[in-house]
Amino acid sequence: DYEEPLNLFQRISAIRAEVTAVAKEANVDNKYRAVTHDDVTRMLRPLMVKHGVVSFLSLASSEMVDTGVDWKNRRCMQLRSIFIVTYVNVEDSCERFEVRVEAHADDAGDKAPGKVASYAQKYADLKTFAVPTGEDDEQRISEDKITVAANPLTEEQLADLWSKADELFGDDALDILAGLAKKIFGLDAYAKIESKHFETAISWLEKKRAKMDKDAAE
Repeated sequence: DYEEPLNLFQRISAIRAEVTAVAKEANVDNKYRAVTHDDVTRMLRPLMVKHGVVSFLSLASSEMVDTGVDWKNRRCMQLRSIFIVTYVNVEDSCERFEVRVEAHADDAGDKAPGKVASYAQKYADLKTFAVPTGEDDEQRISEDKITVAANPLTEEQLADLWSKADELFGDDALDILAGLAKKIFGLDAYAKIESKHFETAISWLEKKRAKMDKDAAE
């Protein structure tokens, strides 16, 4: 209990005085360790309740961006969102403080919305309450880079290219397509071929099959 009402920033300062370090327990793709949303929430929640601060998350904007393909030749989409995290004085709901956070998430399924929301809340909490983690965001470099074609093959073109390779080469289709990407276009995945080269790719497959048949007949 407070002897006299504290403003929101005094409450945030009081929480900062009591926060404890959150260890980096999560192993992210065997590349680096990070704190989790749950770990930060578990440490902060009792302090926020004690000092009368609540927060809520709202979505300001969001877009889905095609970022190319991953190493398995799967089309990758990235959700890019901007959230507003609002901290409110429970004794004066008109007194509030907002943090604007941009969050990105790559996901081939349906987990991206949850990922960006959790990241936004976690990051806002870490910075607002000055929670030590030992994590240096400025020095950490992501190794999960994706080569993006200016205008990659469309889903229909990818399907047609695979269908043609499967028709001509059967079980060897994937290896043949990998060879096409590497030898002709200097790429590490056939799905990175640009859309404008679709006909060239189809023609190469047909010529490759014809040459193999000719060599086998001799």
